[in-house]
Amino acid sequence: MSFSTTGFIPSIVCYYCTMTTLDIAIPAHNEAAIIVPTLKLVTLALEKIPHLNWRVIVVDNASTDGTAQVVRNANIPHVEVVTTTKRGKGAALKVAAAYSDATYFGFIDADASPDPKAFAVMLDHAQKHKAPIVIGSRFHRYSTSDRNFLRHNSSRIFNFCARLIVGIRVNDTQCPMKLMDTRGKKLLQTCTDDTWFLDLELIARAEEAKLTLLVLPVIWKEFRYPNRKSKLRLGIDAIAALQTMWTMRRKLKKGQ
Repeated sequence: MSFSTTGFIPSIVCYYCTMTTLDIAIPAHNEAAIIVPTLKLVTLALEKIPHLNWRVIVVDNASTDGTAQVVRNANIPHVEVVTTTKRGKGAALKVAAAYSDATYFGFIDADASPDPKAFAVMLDHAQKHKAPIVIGSRFHRYSTSDRNFLRHNSSRIFNFCARLIVGIRVNDTQCPMKLMDTRGKKLLQTCTDDTWFLDLELIARAEEAKLTLLVLPVIWKEFRYPNRKSKLRLGIDAIAALQTMWTMRRKLKKGQ
């Protein structure tokens, strides 16, 4: 496996004259209040990428607040809705990956904390370097972030434990902004985790398969929507994270 970290490039250059296709998935559980503004941010960013045929796939996973209908009523071009009764970010992303037929596949969380404009740079690097998976990192030296002390350091601890227990090398598995080609998408579909730990499993399996991982900086806005209630539960999620890491370590050792 090769592993590299790079910074933003000053301009975007299309390395292929043929039309590239890209699907961006947004898992959404009870995100009716913010999903439309996020879709406008994402679609605006994708519209500016030249020679690109794109769409955004909103995966409504067991919402009870009408998220899917809100998206349909917004009638935003190039936005489609897929629904699943299964809860969990991982479950939603695997549904989107199976639905996608694009050359490249990516995802971002509904709160759009990482600036969607980074997709242009991620796609450019994926094409230029023929990288199966490109990931955003909040801890890249060129990243900017307004995270508070608690969130910043809890992520640091998470990544330290992930390196120690699972053995991964990436320093920010959980940044919810990733882009991949068909090889990465197929690998994502083999992941078994249905929760937000899918990011960790994807990276662990990619490193195990010796796939090239490119790490890029992001511009991170922690509270883009100040009234949105965080779904992070530090105590409960910390215990779940450690349990998941040990389970993942055993599975990888057994080749599962």
